[in-house]
Amino acid sequence: MQTELVNQIEVKLRKIYQAAYQPAYLEKMLACAENYSNNTRGPIDTISEKNVYLIAYGDSIFEKNKHPLQTLNEFLQEYTQDVITDVHLLPIFPSTSDDGFSVTDYKQIDEQLGDWDDVQKMSENFRVMLDFVANHMSKSSDWFKRFSDNEAPYNQFFIEKDSQFDYKNVTRPRTSPLFHKYENGKELWTTFSEDQ
Repeated sequence: MQTELVNQIEVKLRKIYQAAYQPAYLEKMLACAENYSNNTRGPIDTISEKNVYLIAYGDSIFEKNKHPLQTLNEFLQEYTQDVITDVHLLPIFPSTSDDGFSVTDYKQIDEQLGDWDDVQKMSENFRVMLDFVANHMSKSSDWFKRFSDNEAPYNQFFIEKDSQFDYKNVTRPRTSPLFHKYENGKELWTTFSEDQ
């Protein structure tokens, strides 16, 4: 990989991790990039106007005694592999509401849908993209509990209401209140619901 690009990646990693940054983070990122660049799965190797994306929930197709992610992969291989190149899976993490968008753990797959092996197998036939849901998560998550306990760095992960800021021009796709008060006494930004 080009030295300039490696330097740009390291700068971004240092900004994200700040004092916690370790050189191993860069090594892992470069190994991931190398693995991706050497991987030529599916009918189309580069992203172009020829790509056909399927956006689906992990439980779109069911079959008795199988994980829905396994069933979805088998269905796509049998009926669409000559057409579909990329699969964007809407949230497949454990969650408490909003069709998976109220995530409790970003490292696990909802056991009702399958496991990481099912995602890996799908990625052998299609490029797979996961919906990360970076802008909100469940109030039942470990991260929110740690925020409530004022544990660093989690105490920086949620947005508290600022009485000096004018929120009247905030536009969003829901009619629920923009802020909710929680047991920790804090009033927090909740774009979509009290659970998120």
